[in-house]
Amino acid sequence: MTLAFRFFLLTCLYLPDVFGQQVEWICYFNQEQSTGRLSKTWIGPEGDIYVNVIQSSYSKRESYTNLVHVSSGGEAKTILSNKFQGGIGMLFPMTDGHYLSDGIQEDPDQKTRRRFRLLDSDGKPIAHTEPMIGKIYGRLQNGNEYIWLNSPSEGFGIHDFYITRASNSFDVHLDTVSLKSIWIDSMGITDHSMDPVMLEDKSISISGLYGFTGNLEFTGMSPNNGVVFNIKDGQVAWKYPLTLSLDKLEAIAANRNFTWALFASPKRVRTLVKINENGKAVLNRDIHLPYSVVNFILLDKKIILLGPSSIYIYSLQCKLLGEYSLGEYSISDFKDIIPLSEDSFIVTGTKMNQIAVVKMKLL
Repeated sequence: MTLAFRFFLLTCLYLPDVFGQQVEWICYFNQEQSTGRLSKTWIGPEGDIYVNVIQSSYSKRESYTNLVHVSSGGEAKTILSNKFQGGIGMLFPMTDGHYLSDGIQEDPDQKTRRRFRLLDSDGKPIAHTEPMIGKIYGRLQNGNEYIWLNSPSEGFGIHDFYITRASNSFDVHLDTVSLKSIWIDSMGITDHSMDPVMLEDKSISISGLYGFTGNLEFTGMSPNNGVVFNIKDGQVAWKYPLTLSLDKLEAIAANRNFTWALFASPKRVRTLVKINENGKAVLNRDIHLPYSVVNFILLDKKIILLGPSSIYIYSLQCKLLGEYSLGEYSISDFKDIIPLSEDSFIVTGTKMNQIAVVKMKLL
């Protein structure tokens, strides 16, 4: 196990009365260096919270991923660290104290490859798969299963991609999906740097960008047109919108068999769109926010939008119900939001050189 920087566990705060019982607890991890970057958050097999924190070394083209562990009750637990070469890798909690990594690491033959590696509790590899193809397009969690989208093509034109599934038994399954049905002449499709979402029917909604290309080889592209498309039974089921739009796609979320997408117009008017299983918009509402949206989730009866330093609560009819800030505790730079139940969720952010993991509960 290689440590790029050390964390020190700090006392967790239990705050049952703040914001009318909005905040249940806050757990801090103190970094020796403040250069760590918050990344993906996972829910472990026992309901504990795991947060990826990344530090890159630009001179050596190396990155270090630290997986910090917080119990479901807000207690700071262990930290796992792994080093990757030539790109960023994530760590994932598995059962029996094992972990999974998806980064580029050195094999015994001294060549570096991106593989799925099963790690023991100390971060040492004990098994691995064949090398992955192409770059990782997105990651998502579905209970005890993790799902990756990998684009096998290089450059700006994604022709098709792989869906890889890995379970806690380290059973890895690969499917290929073609995007030919949604190609547009003289345009390419590229990723949107957003993670996909899974619907109740197990279909996957994905964000993308269309852009005009210089030629058919996709050697150059200006991606401007946001799109959401849904994959079901190994093929593209629908895309939204059907025609190109200059509205910027800011985030996507899922609730039951509906995909929700947040678009921002060139005039900064934001629109929440609810899309049914046939790709049709069944609700379209303008909302007014002063800042961009980092991410959002849907609980049973509420929409939770995460801004850089504020949390916005909306009804499913897109009516603003409240705005919350953790400024009293100097927590900002929010990175991720994860639902826990129908009325609670986890938010990650930073306080100076500390990582903050916050559990919030809606009344």
